[in-house]
Amino acid sequence: SILMKHGGTPELAQQISNVCFALSDLRRGTVLLIPDDPTNVPKPVGAIDNSDLGVALKSAFLNQSFADLYSSNSIIGVLTSDGLTTVAKDGRVLACGEIVDISGAARSKPTGGGRTHAAVAASDYGLAIKVSEDGPISVFCHGEQLIRM
Repeated sequence: SILMKHGGTPELAQQISNVCFALSDLRRGTVLLIPDDPTNVPKPVGAIDNSDLGVALKSAFLNQSFADLYSSNSIIGVLTSDGLTTVAKDGRVLACGEIVDISGAARSKPTGGGRTHAAVAASDYGLAIKVSEDGPISVFCHGEQLIRM
């Protein structure tokens, strides 16, 4: 319901929920951003993989449909490859494997590791979902944690 209140379609909300719960069960972490405005997203300070292969893989996923990647189970690989994945409310993958500046998270003093800080910083741009490798799922929006389960 949080995803739909944020403007996601029921189908996208269900798919993101399913993937996040699957990643939690698998004990695989991720940080996912659904920005308020797809033209206003965090500026990356780096990428997880700058090799030719990493760049080629990243470009293969950009502007792909979350639904298509979900149907082929490719979305699991995208989300668990580390870094921030950004998905527009219409389901287009806007970015993946990005390292973002986490200095903005310092104002809210989140407890936790790098994924938590990245999720809090990304949440300045919209709804950020963090799945911990320990299992919990947290949702942040505009610097505040909305839910942890």
